[in-house]
Amino acid sequence: MRLLAISGLFAGLLLAVGCTHTTRYSVKDPTTADPATAPTHFEVTMQEFRFHPDSITVAAGDTVTWVNRGRLPHTTTSGLNGKPDGRWDSKELGRGASFSYVFAEPGKYNYYCAPHHRLGMTGVVVVTKR
Repeated sequence: MRLLAISGLFAGLLLAVGCTHTTRYSVKDPTTADPATAPTHFEVTMQEFRFHPDSITVAAGDTVTWVNRGRLPHTTTSGLNGKPDGRWDSKELGRGASFSYVFAEPGKYNYYCAPHHRLGMTGVVVVTKR
């Protein structure tokens, strides 16, 4: 009986540890006819005063999702040096909240966290042609 309890505890611990890693950088959409040109989803985490990764390259049509893994509220706001350019603004995201944006056109897209950009919480998405 004790061996069964220890085995169950060990299995639960393995399951808990195995489920803590949630960051994914790309996942192909299996429903698209041509997997080579399928849109991809990317995740950027917000934690304390950093975006991770803070620079990412995606193809036109791809989606980037920002997820707040930190204790403080954060935003993802397009623009530079605390000046929004109007492309997107997530508003404040609490712990566990997320915001997604589809990048339709190639280019370089700077973004920042509105409350923390002066602390260096900035990032860039480079979008290439598909």
